[in-house]
Amino acid sequence: MKAIVFDVDGVLVDSLEPHVEFCRDMNKQFKLGLNLPKPGEGKLVAATPMDNFLRRAGFPEKVIPEIMDIYTKQFSKKYFPKPFPGVPELLLALKKEGFSLAIATSNFKANVKQALGKSFGLFDAVYAKDVHASKVDAVNDFVKKRGLKKSEVLFVGDTKSDRSSAKKAGVKFIGVTYGWQLEKEKGRAHMHTVQGLLTRLVREKKVVEARRRRVVTKKVVKKKIKRRK
Repeated sequence: MKAIVFDVDGVLVDSLEPHVEFCRDMNKQFKLGLNLPKPGEGKLVAATPMDNFLRRAGFPEKVIPEIMDIYTKQFSKKYFPKPFPGVPELLLALKKEGFSLAIATSNFKANVKQALGKSFGLFDAVYAKDVHASKVDAVNDFVKKRGLKKSEVLFVGDTKSDRSSAKKAGVKFIGVTYGWQLEKEKGRAHMHTVQGLLTRLVREKKVVEARRRRVVTKKVVKKKIKRRK
């Protein structure tokens, strides 16, 4: 395992409540009278990208373009989501382990940069809504430009659409349950904490490296046997 592609919201950044707060403010500004989730219940309307979040929260289609314009211009300046505790340490540890890191998000680059702070500079590639078409395209572009094999890349996300994107791109997926959507599921090895995610990612690398060493050893043994014959 050589590279990890991260979704941002709900994986690296604790941004669900700030997004619900934005919806509450827009509900008041547009005088819509929507019944929005209470604090701690944001998963009820969580969706990506943001226009789908608004739809799921009940916003009329006719006001969504205007609200999205406000979101693009104001979210990173007025609402301040922060990384989950342990995320800066997670990213530093992965860089020290030699991983190449990338972001594939349906959020805007300005929002991501503001939320991650100094950790933003640890990424080798950033694919955001205003930079690339889809997460599948982002993964494929990253693989191509970095000269990687699909088997060397892992995608970390928190939604079913992330899982689907990883499958379509042909890379392995690890889901986290502390984010926007995924819950504990029987038969799926989701990670429930940031520390658990770090442990899993480092273990994945060690397993792949051990497998590669075994393959090389077998090849060397076969060559020696052939020479003896």
